[in-house]
Amino acid sequence: MAFEVGIDTRLLIFGPRHVQATIFFARRLQQ
Repeated sequence: MAFEVGIDTRLLIFGPRHVQATIFFARRLQQ
């Protein structure tokens, strides 16, 4: 849950482009 909240926080601070990069990086970490 905390990880998802972190993504939401980044969306508000950095904007959608940064969030897309964050999600992409997170998926690579999970693999």
